[in-house]
Amino acid sequence: MKEVIKNISFVEKGKFPKKELEEIIANKEEAIPELLQVVDQFIDDPSIASDNTGYFGHLYAFYLLGQFREQALFPKLLHLLHWSESELDRTVGDFLTEGSGRILASVYNGDLDALKQLVENVECDEYARGQAICAITILTLYEQLDREEIVAYYQKLLKDEKMTPYLFAELIMSACDLHLDELFEDIQLAYEKGLVDTWVVNLDGVKTDMTLDKELKLESSKSDPHKKYIDDTIEELQWWHIFNQKKTKSPRMPKKSFKIPSRNKPIVQELKIGRNEPCVCGSGKKYKKCCGAS
Repeated sequence: MKEVIKNISFVEKGKFPKKELEEIIANKEEAIPELLQVVDQFIDDPSIASDNTGYFGHLYAFYLLGQFREQALFPKLLHLLHWSESELDRTVGDFLTEGSGRILASVYNGDLDALKQLVENVECDEYARGQAICAITILTLYEQLDREEIVAYYQKLLKDEKMTPYLFAELIMSACDLHLDELFEDIQLAYEKGLVDTWVVNLDGVKTDMTLDKELKLESSKSDPHKKYIDDTIEELQWWHIFNQKKTKSPRMPKKSFKIPSRNKPIVQELKIGRNEPCVCGSGKKYKKCCGAS
């Protein structure tokens, strides 16, 4: 198993290692300690990823351990999410917003305080903090966390003006996904104070969500692929651009590449864009700071 994992550590452009991943999944118990070792080696020496183009071993490990519900990953992944923005960019890139929150939820070990500490840590990258909110959303949606406890916690956060506008928006979208309608007055006050990034979600969108039937809204949230546990690593990863790009040609932007999002979320591109690349809308900002802010 060690050799199988080692052999797929570096991506061969245009080739997805489905067969190898199927073998790892079929031998879950043997694979788990090896995958945890991959994670430990990466955390101990992040240059494995930052200095080696195409290294993907740590990302396979995160997704597979998420699929396996391996709780030993939870504190390790949380530790990683406390790294600086520049270090996260160099070592995990798009994974930060693509999957880290969902994997945190998938391997949750019951330590809600650890998730709260990340949300509230002003020294951490705001996108990492947002992924802790993502994990709380999923865990509450699937009743691993108590709804009333999360209502009280969010009420506290909505009064914390040290939160960034992006994090206020993430918090409010979570409240909408969970239909926490009792928070509406607190949310409205945050908008009145100008605390919320209205490009991510505006008050009209919140009003619409909060007036929906609660059960229908929760079912809708559960159908959102961004609000699900990691259940199938192969399905999650095989669409990633790095596994589908041709070796001799650079991918071109397709025509009609935008679709209109619901609830006033940022425009979402159908073609995967790196979070540190210039935004295609022409704003001059990085994609992660503009249309990719969700």
